Amino acid sequence: MDFIEKRNEPYEQPTGSEPTRIVAAAILQNGRVWTGKRHGLIIPIVFKDTGEKVTQDQQGFWTDDNRFVRRVAAMTIALEHGQVVKGKTINSRDLFSEDLW
Repeated sequence: MDFIEKRNEPYEQPTGSEPTRIVAAAILQNGRVWTGKRHGLIIPIVFKDTGEKVTQDQQGFWTDDNRFVRRVAAMTIALEHGQVVKGKTINSRDLFSEDLW
């Protein structure tokens, strides 16, 4: 699954590509991705579809280049591309959908 950001690797913009933007909140569970405006709206859908609870580690964001990125990488993307302002987010490390929408 090459569309998934690796767990502990920093985000790097692919060479020669347009700047990546965050386009949706996302949950990755068992190789499947659900997207929506807020994680809290997606979680009940995932539970209904799978019967499994969603963990924090499964929550992230979907990018406009069709990749799932975890909250830390998503914060880097959002800061680099002007989607959020440093110091005006819920916390400085992890991105939350409330920071964007």
